[in-house]
Amino acid sequence: MLYIMNQRGIFQHQQMQNMFTNANGYVERHKHRQEQVQKQKALQMQRQKVMEMQRQKAFQQQKHLQMQRQKAVVGAAAVGERRLRETMEVQRQKVMEVQRSHRGEKILTDPRYFNTTAYNGNNQAALYSLNQLSNKIGVIITTNGFNGIFVRQCIECYLREIPSNAYIVLYINESSDPITLNLKNEFPSIEVIYVEDQTKGGGLTGTWNKGIDLCFDNNCDIIIVSNDDILFDNSIAHICLEAAKLKPEDMIYFGPYSNKPGNDTNKIQLGFPENINPILCTNNNKLHNINGFLMVFTKTVLLKNKFDENDYFDPSYPFGGNETEWFDRFKKIGGKGMIVPKTYIYHYKLKRWRESEKKLNDNVCIYTINTGGYEGSEIYLNPNLGYDCLYFTDNFVNVYNCIKKGIIPFYVDTSNKEAKLTQRTIKTNVHEYIPAIYDKSIYIDGNISIKDNVYIKNNLEYLLNLNNDIICFSHPDRSSVLLECREIISQEIEKRVNINNIIKNFEKYKFSDNVGLTETNVLIRNHKKLIEFNNDWKLHIELCRRDQASFDFLLFKHKINYIRLPFSQKMMITEKKKHIDSRKRYVV
Repeated sequence: MLYIMNQRGIFQHQQMQNMFTNANGYVERHKHRQEQVQKQKALQMQRQKVMEMQRQKAFQQQKHLQMQRQKAVVGAAAVGERRLRETMEVQRQKVMEVQRSHRGEKILTDPRYFNTTAYNGNNQAALYSLNQLSNKIGVIITTNGFNGIFVRQCIECYLREIPSNAYIVLYINESSDPITLNLKNEFPSIEVIYVEDQTKGGGLTGTWNKGIDLCFDNNCDIIIVSNDDILFDNSIAHICLEAAKLKPEDMIYFGPYSNKPGNDTNKIQLGFPENINPILCTNNNKLHNINGFLMVFTKTVLLKNKFDENDYFDPSYPFGGNETEWFDRFKKIGGKGMIVPKTYIYHYKLKRWRESEKKLNDNVCIYTINTGGYEGSEIYLNPNLGYDCLYFTDNFVNVYNCIKKGIIPFYVDTSNKEAKLTQRTIKTNVHEYIPAIYDKSIYIDGNISIKDNVYIKNNLEYLLNLNNDIICFSHPDRSSVLLECREIISQEIEKRVNINNIIKNFEKYKFSDNVGLTETNVLIRNHKKLIEFNNDWKLHIELCRRDQASFDFLLFKHKINYIRLPFSQKMMITEKKKHIDSRKRYVV
């Protein structure tokens, strides 16, 4: 018994020792763990301190760089006057180069000659100065035939870019163009005069002479004689300011820079806008007349160089040579022309009626639309395909980029308008926006490019020769309009109520929705034969912006002669890019 108790005591003693040992081990481990945690915290704090120092250093470097840039700007301003004089000399050398070269067009493609940000800032300042002057501007525009789309844009430019008190008169020398004839209703603030017989009316020169008198009757002292086929931004202010600065004894008139200033003798007017003073209009070191597509006069100059008691320009030159004859007389009394490089006028130069200049594909154009920044500044049109490429945009940066690429720009003002609806309207109601010289059009979305090789060109020629008024392509993912409508609602790119308004028309006209579904990002159309269809499609996109929801129904409703080709065939000739800002697809 005593032995057992002794053994039990020894066992309990060992247990107590083990317990204390374990406790001490736990304490040691806990202490070690705490030390590790403290080390981690110290290391983390050290890292944060290093990162904060790096951030402070980066901030100081950025601040220093910003100060250096500001100093550079200040320094540039300080020497601006000297550099301006140097730039004028460079400009004179450049002009001489243009006159010597048969390829002066290279100026238009060199980005060194054009800085959009600085250019626009100078224009805004000039426009502000122009609005502060007491001078009143008069504008004379002459059009004829089916140029309504061009002259409409021309009028919009003047109304947008010159002071609101300007007097504008439009002469229509014979036209049956509905767009042209509606301009009087579209622009009630301007005067529109219709000439039934332009030969009896004295032609182009007759409108200039009568228009100048009307400008004087409306107290104008700066007169702009203008073509109808031009496009410009607020740089027009510079040329008006130069005219306003003239003294009564100054015998000067003005012209702008342009992409197409006329024949080789007017190459001095060829170029992108530059921030330099006016230069003398010469050819081969001799004084030369300014091209007649846009000329700016003061009242004093026109009165001093009058042809006779009644006319300013010689009536014996009714359609051509009028500006040259006027300048020959002007030189004799000490007059000269000055080019204003700060003003740039894009000149479409309508000469399609000349048989020698007609091409096989003159009646076909490729066009796209980019409004509201949906495609940013990307331009995927390819002018090398042999067709005129038209680019509709509400951004003048894109306009100038188009000009550099040889693409024909059209400006659409979306101020106080829905940019998305503007885009859809031009897409659907194409005959109201594509010039009358084109009978067929190839529409592509702004993120679509047409591939460029011999096979593609031959394929396009084949498609254009098909005996269909619309050539379209199947949708890659869906096969019915109702499926498309469901997808539109699920993606929240249109309101359900607007989709339902479209579907109600399906029921009204007994559209069975078994004809397939078109993806409308590429369309080939004989658009002049589709006016009723176009107008109806425009009405439907006003109800629902998603034009694919109504397109196939309207093909059925209007019994259009169309063909829908497989999606794979479209992908053989086109390439699809990502939208720059796809957020604009969604319902706000």
